[in-house]
Order: sequence, then C-alpha cells, then structure tokens
Amino acid sequence: MINLYLAVNDLGYGIHGRGLLQGLYQYNKDYNITPIGGKIQGALQENEVPIIQNGVANQEKWDRNSPSIYIFHEFMANQFTGTPMIAFPVFETDRFGKVAENYLRQMDHILVTSKWGKDVIEENKIEVPCTVIPEGVDPNIFYPEPMTQNKEFTFCTVGKWEVRKSTQEMLVAFAEEFEGSSERVTFHAHVINPFMGAQFMNQAADFMAKLGFTKVDAKEKEMVLTGERGNLRIEIPLSRVPDRKMIAKIYRSAHCGVFPSKAEGWGLPQLECLSCGTPIIVTKCTGQTEYLENYDERLMLIDLNKEIAADGVWFDGTRGSWYSISMDELKAKMRWAFENRDQLRSIGTGMSQYVRNNFSWNNAGKKLNDFLESLKSQNATSN
Repeated sequence: MINLYLAVNDLGYGIHGRGLLQGLYQYNKDYNITPIGGKIQGALQENEVPIIQNGVANQEKWDRNSPSIYIFHEFMANQFTGTPMIAFPVFETDRFGKVAENYLRQMDHILVTSKWGKDVIEENKIEVPCTVIPEGVDPNIFYPEPMTQNKEFTFCTVGKWEVRKSTQEMLVAFAEEFEGSSERVTFHAHVINPFMGAQFMNQAADFMAKLGFTKVDAKEKEMVLTGERGNLRIEIPLSRVPDRKMIAKIYRSAHCGVFPSKAEGWGLPQLECLSCGTPIIVTKCTGQTEYLENYDERLMLIDLNKEIAADGVWFDGTRGSWYSISMDELKAKMRWAFENRDQLRSIGTGMSQYVRNNFSWNNAGKKLNDFLESLKSQNATSN
C-alpha cells in the first residue's frame, strides 16, 4: 500500500498530483489518498473519478509502515508520516528557507521534477537520495488541432498575475512592440490570481489603463476584462477555467505562447502549450530546462540577469535567486514570432510530437511506479 498525500484541486499542486496519480493508476492501484486541506476540491475530469474514488476507498488501509509520498510544498513537509517518508516538492528557486531545509534533511527520499531540481538539492548539501520524476500532460486533451487559431495573430499566456511570472513585463512588451500596428494583434492573458481576490481585477484594470488601453464591454458577460488601443487588444479572463479541455482550447487558439517567468519548478502551462502545437517564448532557466533541451533558441530568452528572489509576497529574499529578463530581447522574440508564422508553425508541430511522446502523465506514472518497485527490492534485500 502506498500512502499519497496530495492536493485535489485546480491549483498548481492539485494539477500535478492529479496528473501523476492518473499515470500511476495505469500501473499500480494499491494506494490510498489523504487530500491536503482535508477534502477533494475542483472539477474532476470524467476519467479521474474512478482514480480518486479508488484512493478514497483505500483510506482505511492507510499504514504508517508503508511508503508515503507528500506532493506539496517543502516548507510543509512535516505534516505526514510513513516508512519511508518521501517528499515531492516543486520549488522554483535555488535555496530553501531554514525550516524547509530542516524538513528535507529528515526525509528518507526526495523526488524532484527535473535535473535542475536535483542539482539544487545537491548544491544545498541535503544528503538524501534524490530521484527525478518529471511532470507531464494528458495527450488526449493537449493535442494539436489545425485550423483552430484565431484569424488575427494572437499571443497567449496561462499562469498567475505575479512578479515571478513577469506578467506585467509581457504586457508592456506587447504594448510597446506592436504600437501602431496596421494588423490586428491580440494578447489573451489567462492570469487570474486566486490569492488576490477582488484586488486582481482592480490591479489588472489599472495596469491596462496605464498602458493606454481603453476598457471595452464586448465580452463583459463572459467575465473577460478587455482593453483596446488601436489595433491592439488585451483580454484577461476574470474567472478561472477549471476544465482542462477549455485550457487546451486557449493554447490552440493562439499562434504563440509567452512565458517569460523568472523561475519555474516545472512550468506545466508551458509544456501543455507546446503539446497543443503552439510554440512558446520562454526563459531558458530552472525547472523548465528539462523539456527545453533541444528547443529552438529563436524563441528562448537567454539574456538573463540573476538576482535575489524577492516580491514582497511569496519570496522574501531568503530563498535564493531567480532570473529577470531583458525587455528588448522579449520584444524582439515576439516580433520574430509575429513575422515568421510558417517557421513558428513548424516549430510547434515538432515540439508537440516531442512532448506527447516523452512527457505524458503515463510516462511519469511509470517512472514513479518503477521508483516504488525499486524501494520494494531494496527493502527485500535488506531484510
């Protein structure tokens, strides 16, 4: 029996845990689930229902002497028990706070999503066995679909409105680079931050106004904050889209994704966008390098400046560094994408096949199951 502690919701860790469980289910059904937060939340896909039900039904079989995997923040890794204790954090920066570091040092094993993550564990001298288990996508949801792009050239991004994601920088780059465009250009930014509440809408509207965009009511009934300036259009949905199929449609409707984040533990929206055949402009740093090894450098942001990770909200300067981007480079990459649509489409086609072949949740589930089987073998040998 495997004890799994994971969030079952529509946030980042929730999608990670649910996807990994979906993959594991193909190889191993001997697990129970303890939902972090105490309950199951979010909109489950139809194929997830029996997977979650199986884990809930097995709760009565929880055993403290069984392997336990905690798929959540490293600074909360004191909230579970098991034999062995396995932490699976997805961290974005290269240092840990003292509390998190203390917890990680007491684990029996640590799982990470990338070779970069494993390097961070080793560089911090956390002498605990560490194994890479990448995240993935569901290729039955995130797949290319020709002729579904918007007529006007469209950039998109999916994530949260926050400093780490460089949300404001990408909108500024869009507004400045395409100023006076004779062609209609749209930026669809699905960046609602659920932790900001009503402040999100106010901040997004104020920022759009500062860029000179006039609010229009064309999509008010759809809860989309929309602003226009000449031939430029910014669309910011004001409610989350929990349905993964709807998220895939956002990716497929765009010509190019924009993800200039300062740091990523993995960067699942980036991978999903690529899986849909939509190429992305992306920073070449941290966890997302795991699947960008052979990516076209014409779309990668490489002029990066390492700086202390601090945003006054989630990062207080004690958790190492991240990377700020060059605005000139971001604008140049966006311009290249806009002017080279045939090459853009070719890049997207190749990356979609690569991602779906190598980074599915089934592949991740197999690697996790192989890891668990290796623990069994080691335990049998030691006994």
